[in-house]
Amino acid sequence: MEIIKGITEKIDGNMRITIPTCAKNREIYFHRIGLNSDNLFIAKLIHGNKVIIIDQESKRRIMPDCDALMTDLPNIILGVTAADCLPIYFWNKQKTVIGIAHAGWRGVKSEIVTEVIKTFTKNFSVKTGDILVEIGPHILDCHFEIQDDLVKVFSDYSESVRRTEDKKYLNLQSIVEKQLISVDINQKNITKSTVCTFCDNKYFSYRRDKPEITEAMLAYIGLEEKT
Repeated sequence: MEIIKGITEKIDGNMRITIPTCAKNREIYFHRIGLNSDNLFIAKLIHGNKVIIIDQESKRRIMPDCDALMTDLPNIILGVTAADCLPIYFWNKQKTVIGIAHAGWRGVKSEIVTEVIKTFTKNFSVKTGDILVEIGPHILDCHFEIQDDLVKVFSDYSESVRRTEDKKYLNLQSIVEKQLISVDINQKNITKSTVCTFCDNKYFSYRRDKPEITEAMLAYIGLEEKT
């Protein structure tokens, strides 16, 4: 098996699942990279910590009320949309199980990544030492300004709050890393993005662009059988 993963860019078009015309953008993108968009399952986000497993019985392509998907089926693509939130990829060293999660600050607070790890170990008998995690492009703490309400929400992670004279910024990525380590993910198996969606104009950024209609990238991961 081979792991295929990535994230679309602004040039690929809006990937929001609530806008029917965006389906064509997904079809064109996956055709261009040699994948079949008919094999794509996307999470319909609720900004929580629910994980859904895609199996042979899964028929719906838009999976409701969840922020993470997992599967051990080959030639299936799992996806989440994002426009500043964290897209987080998971797979095991043996390349037999994959997962993907969307984490905004609410998902981080509800520890969606620990729910994904629990699903790995409980439902697929994968050891934590074999799980690899990659955090994709998202809004970094250089631009994720917060107010006192979120400072209180993340009071257990005060070291992840950066303060200037009159502003406060939150490093969600560092919190996710701490949560992963707390459930025995090896720090050397965690890859963190250095790309800020607010800074890099090739990505959609809700905070930067403040669009009337939300525009989003699609982060995806798949298991492809070798031929």
